[in-house]
Amino acid sequence: MKNNFQDSWLSWQSLYKRNRIKYDEDIWSNIAHHPLDKLLDEFAQLNLGVPTETNNLIEDYVQNNPTLLWELLMYVRRVSLRLASEGNSGDLVLKALGIGSLVSKFEDPRDVLVSVILLNFGATRVGIDIKKWFDKIDSSATSSEDSIYYRATHQTEKSIAITLEMFGPPGW
Repeated sequence: MKNNFQDSWLSWQSLYKRNRIKYDEDIWSNIAHHPLDKLLDEFAQLNLGVPTETNNLIEDYVQNNPTLLWELLMYVRRVSLRLASEGNSGDLVLKALGIGSLVSKFEDPRDVLVSVILLNFGATRVGIDIKKWFDKIDSSATSSEDSIYYRATHQTEKSIAITLEMFGPPGW
């Protein structure tokens, strides 16, 4: 398992370095069809499957790559809109939450909070209660008031509206 993961991880890194794909200036365009979405989907799957003894491989790589950190934050935000077209996709929510958890170790918590608020809003729009998915990422995430996940799901309507207006896709 460890070697299989490491081989997949090295393959992903190589692909990421070779294909310097960037999101368009409008991060809300080409949702789910953008080549970077597909590449980051693979990353998200690797992140969920990382063996505990090798999780520092991904963490070290992400921590030392600010461009990737920002792309991962945008990925979580884009998943919020992607859910509308892909429907009730718990796997996609789980991937985005896993990315949010990873990025929260290195990125400004306010940026991560905005991303998770958008994800929660997008999931709620298609009937997904993300609490059970939060629990799969971190069982204390929904009960600890310090948790970004807890705070994202306990926002006032006014706060959500402001977040959507400032950071959400057009029409939300």
